[in-house]
Amino acid sequence: MEFVHTTHYTVTKLHGDCFGRCKPSSLLRFAQDAAGEHCLKLGTDWDSMAAKNYFWAVIRQKMEISRLPEVGETVTVKTWPMPTTRVSYPRATEGFDEAGNSLFKVISLWVIMDMQTRAMVLPGKSGIDVAG
Repeated sequence: MEFVHTTHYTVTKLHGDCFGRCKPSSLLRFAQDAAGEHCLKLGTDWDSMAAKNYFWAVIRQKMEISRLPEVGETVTVKTWPMPTTRVSYPRATEGFDEAGNSLFKVISLWVIMDMQTRAMVLPGKSGIDVAG
């Protein structure tokens, strides 16, 4: 298992605002997509979770932006799980520019939800273990 997952995104016009800078919502999308790719490697992707009648839901995100990348720039995104709490699965994500400078940091809280009841399932009762 890779503890830290790394992926790369190129900022396109679709991700940019009218000034050619990446929108904060696109940075959050990069973070969520990278988390999804990492979950695939960890065996906790959508299909694996759906087989258990579960799905992931983000309940809170905190983002700190150092600099918004511009259209055409490549952003390297690194993400990793943090230690599981009693109720959630925290995840850290950081984005870097081509020179290795930090662009943004995101801490997100994920929970497991039951597909049928839409009720949150506590980590201790879910059987899902994500080492942080």
